[in-house]
Amino acid sequence: MRLRRFRLSKEEWELLSQLQPLLDIFLHVTRKVSKTRPLLHDMIPLFDAITHAFDDYINNTSMFPAVQAAARHGLTLLNKCYGLTDDSIMYCIAMCEWAGFLPYYFM
Repeated sequence: MRLRRFRLSKEEWELLSQLQPLLDIFLHVTRKVSKTRPLLHDMIPLFDAITHAFDDYINNTSMFPAVQAAARHGLTLLNKCYGLTDDSIMYCIAMCEWAGFLPYYFM
């Protein structure tokens, strides 16, 4: 009887159902990274995929505002981490490692 106050409303279940696919992206990336020892140039496309997913959630007006806010906050943190790579010599080497990055990032 006392646990009834913890029961989720229909709206809370809908919010969770919108949030779950966004969290699944992190599960997918975590599993992919855990299988091998990825190199820096392997991680760059994963960062880009997460960034695009955040952008999709932020721009989707059918999402709950709380889900959009979570995506905005996640994108802010991701950009902060990703921004730290700009001054890294290893990042520049990794970008040159895979020629496909050159026109997209440097031109």
